Amino acid sequence: MNKEQTISDNDRLPSVDDIVLSARNKAYKLISIIGEGGYGSVFLARCENDEKSVALKAEKFSKTVLKVEIGVLRIANQRHCKHICKMYDYGHVKQEFMFVVMSLLGPDLNKLRNRQSNRHFTLSTLYF
Repeated sequence: MNKEQTISDNDRLPSVDDIVLSARNKAYKLISIIGEGGYGSVFLARCENDEKSVALKAEKFSKTVLKVEIGVLRIANQRHCKHICKMYDYGHVKQEFMFVVMSLLGPDLNKLRNRQSNRHFTLSTLYF
């Protein structure tokens, strides 16, 4: 068994009701799943330290997409970009999963689009 197989075998995503601890002494309780994909899940979470509702995106440890997202969010935060969510925290749990904690935004754009009769956005959608 090689190292890549071992890391891949350890991949585990968190579940609803889990508490994710960060290296910054923050604890996040996972409330519900907002979305899921091939690499991971996005959860509605609550910071146990200040009761703030946040989004926590978790990705299998063997994947690398979240590392890029963290880099982009870090730069966006430094530049005070107002059209990109704010990153509050990030980290990893053992060699099971990586996570990023960010501002909780509005509805999923795909779900919003599917609610439209012709599955296209209208001008009024911009003001949702």
